[in-house]
Amino acid sequence: MNVAARLEQAADCWTYLGVTLTALGQLATAEELLRTSVEIYRDHRDRPAEAVALYYLGNVYLQQDALESAETVLQESLAICLKIGQQLSLPEPYRLLSELRLLQGDLPAARSYGEQACAVVADEDFYSKATTARSLAMALAAAGDFPAARRQFEVSIAAGRQAGLRLELAATYLEYVARLRAYDADGAATYLAEAQALLKDSRAMLDEQRMLALLTQTVALADAATGVQEVPAMANEHNRGHAGHGNRGPGTDAGSIPRELPENDDQDRWESRGLSGPGTDAGSIPRP
Repeated sequence: MNVAARLEQAADCWTYLGVTLTALGQLATAEELLRTSVEIYRDHRDRPAEAVALYYLGNVYLQQDALESAETVLQESLAICLKIGQQLSLPEPYRLLSELRLLQGDLPAARSYGEQACAVVADEDFYSKATTARSLAMALAAAGDFPAARRQFEVSIAAGRQAGLRLELAATYLEYVARLRAYDADGAATYLAEAQALLKDSRAMLDEQRMLALLTQTVALADAATGVQEVPAMANEHNRGHAGHGNRGPGTDAGSIPRELPENDDQDRWESRGLSGPGTDAGSIPRP
């Protein structure tokens, strides 16, 4: 394997590990890894991979409340996707920009980005259907359009149930309760009970043991790709005492639930390099 190929394989590993650490709440390390991945992809003109790493980095910035940085990288990701026609990646930058605008109080823009996110989701992409419909519902509820918000929450719930996305379902249920309790008290009570049931089910939790199993797998891949020991040292630091961190996804209560890993937008690319890709069934973390 030549140097360029080894570097790109290492960048894939950094991305995978960055997504994992984001789910564990290790945002500073995740940011460092994802920024490194972006630089490598950019240097090697791998635009599809750069777009993916940029929106993962944007998600980290949102969770750090670094809104200006999130704006910059998400707009870069969106521009790349539009320029190269990377249709499968489009929902994520649109969705995260919707949640960014919601945090900034720009409700018309939050709705517009949310609608664009929903419009570009592929029929078979139930994960993106669930997450984009929820983001649009949040924007609609914030604007006071409760009937439309409820319809979008129902779209999100249906997609989550069809694909068995337990954590995303729990996130949607909790958002419904937070945003529509006054409008639909009975529905909110039902969804609160369903969310509690999901979160009590150990199969629905990205617990520390399973996340560390994925870290071990990722570290091994990164070490094989680069021949250096920096990443194992980083994982060992994590193992010494960073347990119990939940992922505060944009628009959720801090620490309420850990979000599922995002779906990868170019699965063949990861499989060809020996990775299952972020957010896929890798054997270490079974989908709930």
